[in-house]
Amino acid sequence: RGVAKGKDRALNAVEDALHGSLMEDTDIRGAKGILVHVSGPKDTSAYEIQEAMSLIEDMADEDVELIWGASFSDEAGDEVAMTVIATGLS
Repeated sequence: RGVAKGKDRALNAVEDALHGSLMEDTDIRGAKGILVHVSGPKDTSAYEIQEAMSLIEDMADEDVELIWGASFSDEAGDEVAMTVIATGLS
């Protein structure tokens, strides 16, 4: 799970999720499926989310099944969180 605030928050959150301490020795390139949940404030733009999803798509295998969903609440403040679950890693 990655969390970020401010400019490029969605992109920074997904980079944190993909390169954080729990993913230290893991590469999503071989994943058969990837599930992503985006949570953030109601002003999170579709562009922000698409930019983050493009990063995942670029890193993943071209045949990966990628499913994502989002939830929005102003209780999040300026913070966007990205949870990435990869399956079928070899």
